Amino acid sequence: IYDPLEMTKELAFSRKWIKQKNEFFIKRVGALPGDHYSINNLQFSIKGNYIGPVSLTDTAGRAMPQLNGNYVVPTGEFLPSTANTHSFDGRYTGTVPIKNIKAKVIPLLTTWW
Repeated sequence: IYDPLEMTKELAFSRKWIKQKNEFFIKRVGALPGDHYSINNLQFSIKGNYIGPVSLTDTAGRAMPQLNGNYVVPTGEFLPSTANTHSFDGRYTGTVPIKNIKAKVIPLLTTWW
């Protein structure tokens, strides 16, 4: 049975991006149900706004999962995203069930002096 969440955890664990399979990822909610996003020509956009490039490989030169096309976030799911183009987010994994959100992170420091 295809389970995107387990495949995501397995890839992150096998590449040592996480130390244990039960670790959580911290990501922004980039898109909600009904929102459109696209991954075309290695370019990632949400609701028509360019977010960043899609890498073919990780920093160790290993192939990254590739999505391609135009998508709509399904009911009950969200699209995780980050501003960091080297982060493992929805541009590689697609959407995630909203029930997988465990906490809300509120930044205390948003600017370095």
